[in-house]
Amino acid sequence: MADPKDNSYDVVPYIDKPFHFTHPRHLETMATLFGMNPKPIGECRVLELGCAGGGNIIPMAVDLPDSRFLGIDLSEYQIGQGQEVIAELGVDNIQLRHANILDIDECWGQFDYIICHGIFSWVPGEVREKILKICRDNMAPQGVAFISYNTYPGWHNAKIIRDLMLHHVKHIDDPREKINQAKSVLAFMANSSNGNTATGRAYREELASMDKTSNNSHVFHEYLEQFNNPFYLHEFVSQAESHGLQYLSNANLKGTLPHLYPPEIRDAIAPLPLVEQEQYLDFIAGTRFRRSLLCHAEVTLNRSISDKQIANHYIGLTTIPEHPPVKINNDREVAFKVEGGSMTSGNRLFKATTMYLKEIFPDSVGFDKLYQTGMSRLGLSSEQAGNDPDASPDVLAGQILIGMFSGLFRLSLSPPRYVGKPGKCPTVGLLPRLQASRGDSATSQLHTPVKMGEVMRHVVRRLDGKHDRNDLVRGVREAVESGEIVVNAANGKKVQRVADSDIAAAVDKTLKQVTETGLLS
Repeated sequence: MADPKDNSYDVVPYIDKPFHFTHPRHLETMATLFGMNPKPIGECRVLELGCAGGGNIIPMAVDLPDSRFLGIDLSEYQIGQGQEVIAELGVDNIQLRHANILDIDECWGQFDYIICHGIFSWVPGEVREKILKICRDNMAPQGVAFISYNTYPGWHNAKIIRDLMLHHVKHIDDPREKINQAKSVLAFMANSSNGNTATGRAYREELASMDKTSNNSHVFHEYLEQFNNPFYLHEFVSQAESHGLQYLSNANLKGTLPHLYPPEIRDAIAPLPLVEQEQYLDFIAGTRFRRSLLCHAEVTLNRSISDKQIANHYIGLTTIPEHPPVKINNDREVAFKVEGGSMTSGNRLFKATTMYLKEIFPDSVGFDKLYQTGMSRLGLSSEQAGNDPDASPDVLAGQILIGMFSGLFRLSLSPPRYVGKPGKCPTVGLLPRLQASRGDSATSQLHTPVKMGEVMRHVVRRLDGKHDRNDLVRGVREAVESGEIVVNAANGKKVQRVADSDIAAAVDKTLKQVTETGLLS
């Protein structure tokens, strides 16, 4: 095996986790919404460029056993770690390969979905051109490529911080010392600069963000690597077009609809081409990171997503929204707020269905069932819908469409597996149990990371369908008594004796978390 010092990602491994927007389930849905005919995800072929240790692509292979997956990365160390996980899982539909992106040619075959997350901005121009060439030469005719990158205008302020850090650590070789010194100089500048200036605010905001995540890998690879090249959206699209590709959409549609903005903004940009619309919205929002979807230039797209299309999908909430008390039988408007977006509606059917989705979160349901459930809760029959314009399926579909662009709803053609009740002997898959034994994060059925504390890690490792609640409580008690699980009081001192009722409550809380985060299988 190569010397880890040959590759910075061997010395400071990239945080290896799932990214919801890269899952074939999401890519298939996005492509179909815009009129494409992508390969069904139950029989697709997927390539991930820069797969690290497989934290993103391995859960996909477990989720879709009849599809084929290939991940490559330049870090031999991380590829080795991922191969160990694959061997323990015993899955045979995935391969992780230590390879250079520049090595890929047409002999590798075609892929229905190509994923390139966290690579494009962080490699030299030669590799960026190769990535786009791979998307052209190795992508199926109705294939979709996901490429993420840092973007302007939001990265202008971040570039000042990167320049500061690079200047401060220019004589330091050790990556870990670089990270410590880079964070120290940012803290110094944040505390020393005038908070009323744009630069002072940027220092403080970036420091607060770093303190919140405590992600040293992100600090190193985002600010201290040799390459970090942000692009305006229109620049990225021009590069893609030069390789025979076209812009499909942003992977996350939240905030990309001009009609969600004030009339003066909407009226100014609505007549513009799609890329120009989104470019101006980036200027308004100060966007600093993008997840772009590409397809072949020859593909005919339908840019007008209709209400009728919604009826073919399963609908779920992206997260539990915040809202004031909701009365579904009146027309009073209610604002449903999620991180970075919100939707306000007084439509009774919309309120009834949204509250139902909140009850079953994170599960999703087909449109017909969602509509019928909403009507039932309002005490309305299908015949009465004809006399109530707000209770028609088309109106609900239109509201859901707006909610999707507001970040409230997620749509899918084939929903993720979800189990809503733990059962007598709860079960999670082998992968989350393996992840719980190795670290503090597991992959949910929604292809999202689930952070776990000590108790949750202990419980998840034992959710193999062979242990009931009493077994789980007994196991946690033994782990506390042996010191495997440390319980601290409010003053920070170790608790010597934990009441049985408190241990049982902790297990019940954990089972609730396991259910609500979509880990059960």
